[in-house]
Amino acid sequence: MRSFLAILFLGSALSAVACGGGEPPAEPAAQAPVAQPDEPPTGQDQPAAAPLVPARERLLGRWSMELTPQQQRQFELLELAFRDLPPSESELAARELNPDEQLMIGMILMGRQQQPDDQGLEQARQGIEELSSATLEISADRLVFSHGEDRESASYTVLSEEDSKISLDTLSGSGSELVRETVHINLTGDDSLTLRVEGDPPDASKSFQRR
Repeated sequence: MRSFLAILFLGSALSAVACGGGEPPAEPAAQAPVAQPDEPPTGQDQPAAAPLVPARERLLGRWSMELTPQQQRQFELLELAFRDLPPSESELAARELNPDEQLMIGMILMGRQQQPDDQGLEQARQGIEELSSATLEISADRLVFSHGEDRESASYTVLSEEDSKISLDTLSGSGSELVRETVHINLTGDDSLTLRVEGDPPDASKSFQRR
C-alpha cells in the first residue's frame, strides 16, 4: 500500500496605504468588534474518551500478507524465473539484477533446464504462487496461517500486552514434534499489523492487512 502526501501552499497578499503630501490623514476606519472565543468546555462538558480496545481483541480476524518492496521484487523475480517461457537475456538485463539476484535466477534457470522434473523446483514454484494468497486467521486462542491448500495452526496464550503490542506463546505440532515459539505482534493501524517470531532478525517481520 502506498500513500501520497499532498502539500498545499497558502499565500497572502499585503497592501500598503500611502498618504498624499499636504493632505490631512484620513480618519481611521472603525474596526468591527472582535468576537471573543468561546469558553473552553468544563470537565463535565467534555465528551468522555472512547475506551481503548485491548490489543488481544483488535488482532482478531482474517489478515492478508503484505510484501515489503524488497520482498515484492524478489517475488516478481521468482515469478519471472519460474515462468513457463523462460525470460530472455534482454528481460533480465532490464531488471538490473544485483549479484545475489543473478545467482538466484541463474540457479533456477539451470535447474529447470537440467532437471525439469525436479520435485524441489516444482514445490518452490508452487510456494511462490501460494504466497500471493497467504492469509492469517486469529481467533481467541489460535493462529491459522494458510497458503494455497496448506494450513498451519498453532494454539497460543498471551504473554504480555502493552498498548498496540502483544506477545504470544504459541504451540504447534503434536506429540514429539511439538514446537513452541514466541510471536511478537505490533498493531500498526486499525487494519494493519506486523508479526515477528522471536529469534528472527527485525527485517524478517511479516506485514498483514485486515481483509
